[in-house]
Amino acid sequence: MTAATALADAILPEPAWPLVLHRRYGRREILTAIGSWTSTRKVPQQQGIERRKDERRELLFVTLEKSAATFSPTTRYRDYAISPTEFHWDTQNAVREGSDALRHYTDHVARDWSIHLAVQERPGEPFAYLGPVEYVRHAGDRPVAIVWRLRFAMSAASFQSFATLASG
Repeated sequence: MTAATALADAILPEPAWPLVLHRRYGRREILTAIGSWTSTRKVPQQQGIERRKDERRELLFVTLEKSAATFSPTTRYRDYAISPTEFHWDTQNAVREGSDALRHYTDHVARDWSIHLAVQERPGEPFAYLGPVEYVRHAGDRPVAIVWRLRFAMSAASFQSFATLASG
C-alpha cells in the first residue's frame, strides 16, 4: 500500500479533529489535534477525560494495564474490550447512579454530545484512537461501569489485545 492509498483509505470520524481511526498517537499529539494543547494552553498530562464543552465533544483516555506501581487502588478501573464493537469503561469513583455526571454519559446523544475513545495498553505507550462511541448500558455505583458501542469496529488484533489486558 502506498502512502497515497493509505491516506485515501483513512477514516476521520470527527471532521474537526485530524485523528485517523485506529491510528496510534501520543497523548500530546491527540490533545494538539483536538485543540486542547496550544502554544498558550497546556492541559495536565494525566487527565483521563478531555471535555471540549464549546464543541460538545469528549475524549476518554483509557489505560488498560494498571499496575500498583503506576495506579493507586482507587484509580485501577476495569476497562477492557468486550467485543470488536463494545467496550467496558469504569467512570471515575465520584460518579454515582442518578447523578448529573452519569446522565451526561447515558443521555449524551440526546444532549448532542459526542463521546470518543482513545486506548493505550500500558502507561507511556501511544493511544489507539477508536473513534466515537454510544452508550449501551451501565451498572454499579462509584464507579459506574458503562458499556459503549463503537461506531467503527476495532481490528481483530486490537480486540484481542484490549480484551486480554482486562485482568491487568
